[in-house]
Amino acid sequence: MIETERLHLLPWETRDWREYRPIVTDPEVMRFITFGRPLSDEEIHAFVARQVDGFAERGFCLWKLIRKSDSAMIGFCGIQPLVVAGVPEIEIGWRLARDSWRQGYASEAARASLRDGAARCNLDRIVAIALPENVASRGVMEKIGMAYERNIVHRDLDHVLYAIDAAQTVAARA
Repeated sequence: MIETERLHLLPWETRDWREYRPIVTDPEVMRFITFGRPLSDEEIHAFVARQVDGFAERGFCLWKLIRKSDSAMIGFCGIQPLVVAGVPEIEIGWRLARDSWRQGYASEAARASLRDGAARCNLDRIVAIALPENVASRGVMEKIGMAYERNIVHRDLDHVLYAIDAAQTVAARA
């Protein structure tokens, strides 16, 4: 478990799909992921299963975010493997319920995830990708100290790739 001032970042349990469902069936939340198409129950189950399995195998995942003030699940933030142009990377990512946008939760959780990835998981480098028009995610990337590196094509779509090295994330902890 990772704890911040306002959040608990926790591993997933299989039953969490029900609480996660309202987030990923909101077309506005999914605008830059599936172009607004809500996830099906099958896709939600598969996502949660990947997080459960990923945590068991690697010790990290896209943690579920629980707001301390009301114990509500507000989304996820964490790290996972990603292959970019045939090169394995570790990606940080986040997705939050619309009512949790613009409150600093994504940056707060992402900073904690970066520190955990660098310190506990001994990662050398962490990347993040987004569609170029996803200004909010790009803002989080910059706010947490990531720097634009290059444009890439991922899943047949143009993306921007930002990166940060472990020394920067550990230094941010101090």
